[in-house]
Amino acid sequence: MRASFEDAVDRIIDEGVYFVLLAGDLFHSRDVDAETLDVAESQLSRLKDENVEVIAVEGNHDAGLYREELSWMEYLHKKNLLTLLAADFDGDSVFRPPALDDEEVPGYVNCEGVRVFGVQYLGQRFTERIPRILEGIESVNDGTEPKLTVLLAHFGVSGQIPGALGVPVNKARKLAKSVDYVALGHFHRRFEMGSIHNPGSLEAHSRRQAEWERGFYFLDVAPEKGFLVAHESSRDRPYCSVRFDVGSSDTPSELKPDFESSLEKRKRDFSQPPVVSLTLEGDLGFSREELNLNWFENMTEDMLGALHVVVNDATESTAVSPLLEELESEGAEISSGQGSLDRDKLEGAVFERIAADDSRYSGKSEEVAGAMSLAKRMLLTGEEPTSVAEELKSKRRDFSPTGSEEGKE
Repeated sequence: MRASFEDAVDRIIDEGVYFVLLAGDLFHSRDVDAETLDVAESQLSRLKDENVEVIAVEGNHDAGLYREELSWMEYLHKKNLLTLLAADFDGDSVFRPPALDDEEVPGYVNCEGVRVFGVQYLGQRFTERIPRILEGIESVNDGTEPKLTVLLAHFGVSGQIPGALGVPVNKARKLAKSVDYVALGHFHRRFEMGSIHNPGSLEAHSRRQAEWERGFYFLDVAPEKGFLVAHESSRDRPYCSVRFDVGSSDTPSELKPDFESSLEKRKRDFSQPPVVSLTLEGDLGFSREELNLNWFENMTEDMLGALHVVVNDATESTAVSPLLEELESEGAEISSGQGSLDRDKLEGAVFERIAADDSRYSGKSEEVAGAMSLAKRMLLTGEEPTSVAEELKSKRRDFSPTGSEEGKE
């Protein structure tokens, strides 16, 4: 990730831009190590030395686990390496004005005739906060009207990535009508909807993401036309997918030389160290405890010279067969139209069985299974645990009989 970030900064400086909009997730994890922080500080310092202002909001990966903690983005703000923006929904004014000699985080900033409002990651609460965001923008702009207005925010839009939760399209469009440009972060794939622009991440973080358009935008102010927008693809590391079927081996000792042989055939595919997504698939003929995933990761790194290896265990144990037969005998639909196992349907069937075994949810196992699947999707798409808990509490109240103690927290 360091190389793609440095390359983006190089291109920004060469282009001679006035300011940079960073829509969250500067970091991929809250647990930032010293080397990662050093890279962030050094690259932001390069921009500062060139008089390029960086305006940012926090993403879900940037924020501290607890609100009272100083986040890494707040730290960089206090170091004057970027200007962090955040909306304040507890006060009278959603967007706090910028002030000189003030380390507190403002809600908006004016730069080169452009007013930028910032809204941090809010999870599922973002949609319900849209009316206050609109009121806040209108209130500030009624005082002094800028040439152009930008909303810098960290949220996704429904329908852009299958299975990923986001703000409904009609709500996002309503929000966009209040400004000239919406600069988004959160989803790692590029998409545009009118004045809404999401550039995608600089780096791919999975095999699927490697196929997506990603990068950043250059914006020019055009008289009477708002912004002229050009997307720049990021220059990131080669990303490859390696699949290996374990079904031909009955023991780990048979499996290892077969795997090494398959990697040997892939060596010539790479002119530089790749990021590898390794998927193990097929029917596992021995105990899962004997499947050493660390060995596969280390062997792939050694033989392919990989920078990073992500191991996905998609193998199926022969011990699962009785469960599949049992579910099918109960009438559960767990197969795809082509006759193969549908993992989403299997997940739903298993969740429904778990719910049916709980007497509190008698007759509502299907709804409970849906809530369990929703919680899983929310967590996989980076929703905060508190947001997931709030959603589950709401669902639980729906499932429990009215007025019963079971529905109370």
